[in-house]
Order: sequence, then C-alpha cells, then structure tokens
Amino acid sequence: MNTSAICKRFSSSVVLFVFVGAYLLTSYVMGLITNPITFDDFINVELSFNSQDAIAYYTDWAQRGIMSKYFWGLVWDFVYMIAYGGLLLSVLSFWICKTSWKEFTKKVYLSLPVIAVIFDVLENVMEFVILAKFPQNVEGLVKISTTFSLIKWIFVGLSIFAVVLLGIRYIFVYLFGKKS
Repeated sequence: MNTSAICKRFSSSVVLFVFVGAYLLTSYVMGLITNPITFDDFINVELSFNSQDAIAYYTDWAQRGIMSKYFWGLVWDFVYMIAYGGLLLSVLSFWICKTSWKEFTKKVYLSLPVIAVIFDVLENVMEFVILAKFPQNVEGLVKISTTFSLIKWIFVGLSIFAVVLLGIRYIFVYLFGKKS
C-alpha cells in the first residue's frame, strides 16, 4: 500500500464530502430496509457467542415475518461498509497526508478502516452461511461470526479514536502553527 497514492485519491475535500453523503444516505437506507429490526437487535445478534441466542432472534424475526429485512440488511451492509470505510479512510488520509510522519506510521493509521471493512465482510459472509443453515444449530459458525464482529468493532473503534486524535492534532497545528 502506497500512502501517497491513497493520499491522492482519498484526502481531497470533495472525496470527503462524497463519503459523508454516501455514509448518511446508506445509513438512512439501512434504517428503511431493516425497520423494525433495531440497531440493538443487530448488535445482539453480532455479539451472541452461542447459536441459541442467534437462533432465538432469527426465529422471532421469522415468526414476525421480518427475516427478509435482516437478509436485505446484510446485502445492503456491503454498500454501507464501503461508505463508512471510505469515510474513515478519507478523514484519516485528509489529516495524515498533511504530516511528515514516516511511511510506516501513515500505513498503520490508514490500514485501520481497511481492516475493519475486511472483518465486516467476513462477518457478513458467515451470517449468510448461518442464515442458509437456519434453524440448524451452527454453534461454531456463530462463534466465528461473533469473533469477526468483535475484531471489526475493535478496528472501527480504533479508526474513530484515530480520527479524533488526528482531529485534535490538526486543530492544535492550525491554531498554534506547530509542524510535525
């Protein structure tokens, strides 16, 4: 991964604006697709380490006739992850590309949202496999999916933390004229 190429593609304010718009739009559409399934329901399924919990949610959604909303939510999530990954990468590159940091440091920061998206893809693939086998007991698959989900959330959190830290740094540099 060449950081200068990423900086060229992702650090412009136009690209940042596009990803903000894409993120807001995909978030809105996700809400429409999955209604009445809530964000809490998704988190509970993502972080259920045993198949009984996941199957209980799936059974409830099947009985309520909303299982297809979960399926289409997973499909739409592939678009959503590009939007949130692109937004995080764009914000990080917008601030990182203005530094004189070493190439390795820049790569570490820029890899955070990419790793989050990779584990989101892996999690969704596992969820599709679990759905295909529903209502069969899929204990091992649920544990793998939950592990992918936890890793995804760790890297999303690290990405957001990096955005906040770099934002503070950027403001500090702007206000006090420090160079790094």
